[in-house]
Amino acid sequence: MLVVKRKAQKKKNNITFWLLLSVVLFLFLWISTSFAKLTTSLSGRAAVGIASPIMEVITQQSMVITANEPKNSCYFEVRNYNEKEEINEAEMEYYIEILGLEDEEVSFNLYEGEEEVTMKEKFVSEKRKLGINQKEQHVYRLEIVYQKGEEKLNSLSQEVEIKVHSIQKVNKTS
Repeated sequence: MLVVKRKAQKKKNNITFWLLLSVVLFLFLWISTSFAKLTTSLSGRAAVGIASPIMEVITQQSMVITANEPKNSCYFEVRNYNEKEEINEAEMEYYIEILGLEDEEVSFNLYEGEEEVTMKEKFVSEKRKLGINQKEQHVYRLEIVYQKGEEKLNSLSQEVEIKVHSIQKVNKTS
C-alpha cells in the first residue's frame, strides 16, 4: 500500500510539474506577443522632408577710419537666397551682433535702409524674420564714428566683426 501511495504521489507531482511548466510557457508566449504588439504600435513609419535653409551675408567693403575721416560706413546685406537663385524653404529668424567695439571712444549706429535698428543689448539687435519661398534681402549700414581727436587716433587699431546668428523656425503640423 505504501508503494501505491508513492506512485500516486509521484504521478501527482508529475502532473503538477507539467501543469506549472505549461502555465509558465503560456505566460511567456503571451507576454512576448503582447510586448511585440506594443513595440509595433510604438514604432511607426514617417516620411519627413527636410527643408534646406539658405541665408547669406554679403559684405561689400572693408572700411578704414583715419584722422581725416573719423566717420565711416560699412554696408552688408542678409538674404534668403544664394547666387544660384535657390530660395530658402524654411522660416528663419536672425539677429546681428557687432564685435570689437568695446572702446568708449568709438560709437556705432546700425541702420536698415534709413531706419536705425534698435539694439536690445549693448551690441546685439532684436530678432528679424526672413520669409520663405520668395526672395528677400535686408540691406544694412553700420556707421562707426571715432569721437576723440587726432592725437589718439594713431593708437586705435581695431577690427570690427559683424556676426549674423540664424535660427530656423519649426512649423508644427498636427
